[in-house]
Amino acid sequence: MIPCKMKVRKSYDPFLEPLASVFLQAVPSYSARRSLFEHYVRTRAEEERKEKRAAQKAAIEGFKQLLEEASEDINHKTDYKTFKKKWGNDPRFEALDWKEREVLFNERILPLKKAAGEMAQAQHRAAASSFMSMLREKGNITSSSRWSRVGFIM
Repeated sequence: MIPCKMKVRKSYDPFLEPLASVFLQAVPSYSARRSLFEHYVRTRAEEERKEKRAAQKAAIEGFKQLLEEASEDINHKTDYKTFKKKWGNDPRFEALDWKEREVLFNERILPLKKAAGEMAQAQHRAAASSFMSMLREKGNITSSSRWSRVGFIM
């Protein structure tokens, strides 16, 4: 690589020079200027963190609102890919990182899956109990009865 021998000229603005000297004279010592600078940097960093947290919180609330609006399209069988295909273009969907979206989506789906599982178990228990009551009603079934002979009678 060939080094460039061009001189870079800094733009000189004669109006800014008196302004800079006024600021430098306002805080005469180097240590005071440095401490003021560090204080400014710390406070600005804290403000940026607060702004970032507020934006993140707003994005999360927006995504939760989107989940509420999409609740009629969401059931226990809905997966993230299906939800993304339908609602992926919404700005509230795109405002969050994919990991956070998926976590919030799964938090929304988990109670639906639990409810569906409990309902399936209840149906299974009801079917089993009705079958057992039917077997009890049949008086001719004993402990020595065989399924091959009793199964087709029912």
